[in-house]
Amino acid sequence: MRVPRPGAIGVFVDLGLSVGGFVDVLLLPFDAARWPVDGTVTEFEIWWMDERPQIRLKPVDPAYVREDFDGWVAEENSTAAERWRQSA
Repeated sequence: MRVPRPGAIGVFVDLGLSVGGFVDVLLLPFDAARWPVDGTVTEFEIWWMDERPQIRLKPVDPAYVREDFDGWVAEENSTAAERWRQSA
């Protein structure tokens, strides 16, 4: 199985701001049929922000988050995951 490159695919979110929002595929459920569809209104929390003109988001609703999020974020080797662990 080929795993998508982080940041290469996901869901764009209209935040009503001058910068866009994006949910990376690695945070979404394994089954793409469970991803939020165009027009879905739901809540997000900030997953990561850096110098790019984009806010990386994590859905608040567990229906839109990968099934093994807690285990995955505990092992994920990224600055975003490390900061998430520190804030928990």
